[in-house]
Amino acid sequence: MSRHTLGLWLSFILLWPASGILAEVDELAAPAFPDVSQVVPASAALELELEELRAGILREGETEQLREALTASETNVDTLNTQISPKDPLENWSASRLADLEVELKKNLNILKKPLETLTTRLQELATEQQTWAGKEVYWVQWRKQLLDQPTGTSTEALDRADRSIREALKALKSTIAKVSEVQQKASALQVQINLWKSQIDVVQTDRRKGLFTRNELPMTNVRYLRQLTPDLLKEAYGNILETLSFRPEFWKKQGWLIGVQLLVVLW
Repeated sequence: MSRHTLGLWLSFILLWPASGILAEVDELAAPAFPDVSQVVPASAALELELEELRAGILREGETEQLREALTASETNVDTLNTQISPKDPLENWSASRLADLEVELKKNLNILKKPLETLTTRLQELATEQQTWAGKEVYWVQWRKQLLDQPTGTSTEALDRADRSIREALKALKSTIAKVSEVQQKASALQVQINLWKSQIDVVQTDRRKGLFTRNELPMTNVRYLRQLTPDLLKEAYGNILETLSFRPEFWKKQGWLIGVQLLVVLW
């Protein structure tokens, strides 16, 4: 036996088990689909799931209710926006006026809290459902290909119905997600604006508290302070001191006996 022939035999011996293993792996990796008898029931089940989807998670009416609930908050924010203007900045507002505004802002934030939580939860549910139906689409595309590749042939009527149900479900989910996202963006924009005003109020109030501890008057040892002590000012201050220390006759009538008693106690 020549060396060339020996090499061919060795290659065949080595590769034959490997090729058998690869074939088995490919067979295991191929998805297992039901036979053609299950197409019609599975297609009917998809149509039922589509109706349940429309009646359940889509909830078009709830989205509109949330949109209407935001209208009141939008109106309140528009009203506040006319009050908080560059012509009348918050720095010029009184403490009581700022406190009233702060209460109003907190009230509007509480109004927005529940709708925002609901919208976030709904978007998460819708995204999960969208992934589920996208998975159904891939499954049915592969199953359709396997059935149509069979030599016996398969009627496409049930397959077409299944395809239509999946496309309608994905279209409805996409539309609903867009509507819910729009409402969520409006609510988030209102929340951002209100929190911006709250931050501005905090800055104004902080600056005012700092101002309470800021020394604005000149010290008594300062030359500029001493120059303010004019003769007229000193004369007026001296007169005020005398008036304060002088006691009227009525004072002695009412308080004289008490002063006498206190003197006796001290001297005793």
